[in-house]
Amino acid sequence: MAKKLTSEEITQKLIRLNNLEMLHKKARKRIKKFETEHKPLKEIVQLQAKQIIDLEKKLESALVLISELQEMVFGKKDKNKDKDDDDDSSWLLWNKKPKDRKPRSKDSYNRDAPDKKDITETKNHKLDTDGNGDCNCPDCNTKLKNKKIVIFYEEDIPLSSQDNKLKTVIEN
Repeated sequence: MAKKLTSEEITQKLIRLNNLEMLHKKARKRIKKFETEHKPLKEIVQLQAKQIIDLEKKLESALVLISELQEMVFGKKDKNKDKDDDDDSSWLLWNKKPKDRKPRSKDSYNRDAPDKKDITETKNHKLDTDGNGDCNCPDCNTKLKNKKIVIFYEEDIPLSSQDNKLKTVIEN
């Protein structure tokens, strides 16, 4: 048969039940609060994961581009090189002995001017003139003679799909 509880045991059990019900209500409120805070944080984490993937792709393409540029600038490493050789810089182009280099003509150091349609920007640097169109030296204030116009071109290394070619016109 079932054991009868004393009135003191009954009051203790009722107090415990009441406490558990209050704790359960507080825990439910806390859980709702955490759920509402969790949803936006979960979206932020997903967005950051996508950004990380994008950045990893960009980094990989940048590393490939850097290795291609290094190969263009420094040349390829000699595959027939002795394995015992500790000097890793000997494969650099400028480190070769003069007899190993091919002779270059003077024209090989100059490049052709780009087409007008390829120029993306033009900068003009003109001398200050007085009202008559004459220019004076800024240091000694004498009239300048034999003025020339110098044009040179700057071409950036193409890191994006568009090449940047700058035309600079200097009057001197």
